[in-house]
Amino acid sequence: MSSDERKADLVVVNANVITMNHKLPRASAFAVLDGRFVAVAGADEAASSALAAKWVGPLTKVIDLKAKEGAVVPGFVESHTHFCNDANNFFWFSVEVKRCPTYASVLQRIKEIAGEIRAEKESGRSDLFQEGKEHWVRCYGFDETLMPNNEILNRDDLDAASPDLPVWVWHPSLHRAFFNSKAMQLAGLNDSVVDPPGGHYSRYEDGRLNGQADEMPAFSPVYTALMASAKHDHIKQMWGTARRYAAKGITTAHDLWVGPLLLNNYTAAFAAHDEAKGELFPIRLSLYAPANWPARDITPFPKASSDFLRWGGYKIIMDGSIQCYTACCRQPYYDNPHVPHGDLAPSYFSADGVKQRMIELHRDGHQLAVHCNGDGAIEYVLSIIEEALRLFPRPNHRHRLEHCQTPTPDQLERISKAKIVVSFFVGHVYYWGDRHRDRFLGPERAARISPLQSASRLFIPFGLHSDSPVTPVDPLHNMYVATCRETSSGEVLGPEERVSAEMALRAFTIDAAFLGSEETIKGSIEVGKLADFVFLSQDILAIEPREIQNTQVISTFVHGRQVFGSHDPASL
Repeated sequence: MSSDERKADLVVVNANVITMNHKLPRASAFAVLDGRFVAVAGADEAASSALAAKWVGPLTKVIDLKAKEGAVVPGFVESHTHFCNDANNFFWFSVEVKRCPTYASVLQRIKEIAGEIRAEKESGRSDLFQEGKEHWVRCYGFDETLMPNNEILNRDDLDAASPDLPVWVWHPSLHRAFFNSKAMQLAGLNDSVVDPPGGHYSRYEDGRLNGQADEMPAFSPVYTALMASAKHDHIKQMWGTARRYAAKGITTAHDLWVGPLLLNNYTAAFAAHDEAKGELFPIRLSLYAPANWPARDITPFPKASSDFLRWGGYKIIMDGSIQCYTACCRQPYYDNPHVPHGDLAPSYFSADGVKQRMIELHRDGHQLAVHCNGDGAIEYVLSIIEEALRLFPRPNHRHRLEHCQTPTPDQLERISKAKIVVSFFVGHVYYWGDRHRDRFLGPERAARISPLQSASRLFIPFGLHSDSPVTPVDPLHNMYVATCRETSSGEVLGPEERVSAEMALRAFTIDAAFLGSEETIKGSIEVGKLADFVFLSQDILAIEPREIQNTQVISTFVHGRQVFGSHDPASL
């Protein structure tokens, strides 16, 4: 049989398809062959029937939605995650405020966890750590700004909770970590250590380290010691994390910091990816390497199809986190004006060194993805990219600003003029919006965080993201936030920056694909593109924006294969 006569592997008919293809916005049917869309029919029943007549054969799987409520949309593209960190956080313990509402309860929880791990260690039953290696107390979610009296973890209190086992506690931002004396000992840290470029160790008044480290250059020695002791089942952890993403409708994720250590995880996980046998990794991934890793392009890549795993660009971290008071802002923090607020903190570089490296990477044709939360950091990044474009013009560079929480109106104008793209961390409105308004930024600046409508008016292409595991990976929830601008308390923050549901959907489909230079192969349902799509319980373009958060992912398909959903979508 010739290729022209082959029948489809899968045909979906009588459906409400939101294609995100402006030439055919709505469709009623499509056909998939060899993992790609080969036909898409118009929105009428006759077109659906004609497509089925041409493409359905004896072996074709047919999903007939019978014009039920709901919609089919392109697979979601999460444009900024830390997927590998998500996977590494299997078997970690929460000390989030919903579980530990007071400082005393946080320490008690850590003490209890240490007791459980100590018992497992003594019994020889633990399968979380390598034989002969230290057993760590690994926690996440401590945020001092949610404690009743703003208490912050410190080394002495952690020593009292776990004097013999090393302790690591993540701040939700992933820009801060806390650890005890045993963890410091294993990492080779002592009180004489000096702050590395882009990192900071907090100290007691007598000069001792107090167990708090801000930014990766400071806490990476301890994290490396932790990871060296743990057992890793990369098949279980990485594939399991991918299935969790797929359950939220995500078919592509960008992992925004993959150096040599984390690349090993991908190599191990993708050893089980075999297209010939039909054993495909559940989602697709685009990896961004740290800019201080010059050997990236000569490092052997994991065995995989480029359709499932690829390099994106290079990641640069220019400042820290607003909620840790480490973002580079041009104005003082609202509730703490004496805290240094205008300091750049490029990880692993000096300010001059990061400028030189960014211009080199631009010159050599690479995409830059630059973390910048404060308007001071945004200003410095813009000045570097503008200079790089003057020196080495590149009309389609697609350099990215990551998070981009507080750009001023004039900075947005410059972003548009320089054809820079943005991945906005819109979840800040919901998760930290109340505290941005009342504590960190004040009402005026807080109302302008993640200025989506302003960016849209300037035709700035943008995606939206969760920064998982900083916030839960959930595109539909973030679309609700983008359209409603509601905080976790139900207050509206900056209503003038709301966008339409269609714009929010674009930011997780075709526009997010554009950020990764993949808009020709994904992001919309059209002929020739990869067959990644999601069945939703509601048409999110036809309901009240607040209802978007209640929409369910029924099933998710990647490469034309169902990767999430235990039932046939047609039966629901």
